[in-house]
Amino acid sequence: MLHTNEIVYSFSLPNTRPRTFRVVLDAENLGLLPPHNTDKPAWTKMEFCQCENCPLSPNAHPFCPVARNLAPVITAFNDRPADESVVVEVVTAQRRIVRDCSLQEGLRSFFGLIMAASGCPVLDYLKPMAGMHLPFSSPSETAFRSVSTYLLAQYFRNSQNKSADWKLKQFIEMYRQIRKVNESFAKRLKSIAEADANRSAVLRLDKLADVVTFSVGEDWWVELRSLFEPFLRDPLPTRQPALR
Repeated sequence: MLHTNEIVYSFSLPNTRPRTFRVVLDAENLGLLPPHNTDKPAWTKMEFCQCENCPLSPNAHPFCPVARNLAPVITAFNDRPADESVVVEVVTAQRRIVRDCSLQEGLRSFFGLIMAASGCPVLDYLKPMAGMHLPFSSPSETAFRSVSTYLLAQYFRNSQNKSADWKLKQFIEMYRQIRKVNESFAKRLKSIAEADANRSAVLRLDKLADVVTFSVGEDWWVELRSLFEPFLRDPLPTRQPALR
């Protein structure tokens, strides 16, 4: 079903040449290919503002995988203001999307893809969403995709006779840990930022994660329930005998 997935982001700012980034995800594990770039600025070292919930040891992992993979993008936009107008073009094997937006909004979408596929143990749970990347997703779309991904993961756990969290009890905690990474990474960028576009993009990601956890409440389920009315009918569809 999945193959090596190439996603190209191109940012066109006023009076500059387009800045284009090619992302290739491995079909088997949805990690970035190649997994690391060669740029190693000091702020990408693991011990530089390491996330408080990071399970990786600086001895075994001297560089933060997210920082390493985002370094070329951070460098490219480190002097740009967050509200600068930009035209972002996203090209995948299935579609081409062009959007006029602020630079921070364009980077928010791109950062979300890179961070999910970088190999961070906390963000690894978002890899399936990276494999089905939806640029510029709204808070409602993100909440729907996040919960759907989580529940599909529980189906796979159940199929392997492992405990499954059908009531989403651990879903909120998972996103709480994701938010810790976003907040820590924003602090990392604040220490090296010349302008605010990069840091604002991460903060917008964190806000989106906050919206996801807030949305998964009783009101959200009530609003969605009507969309699933066909599935609530009894009996569920069964195989009909062939007509002769």
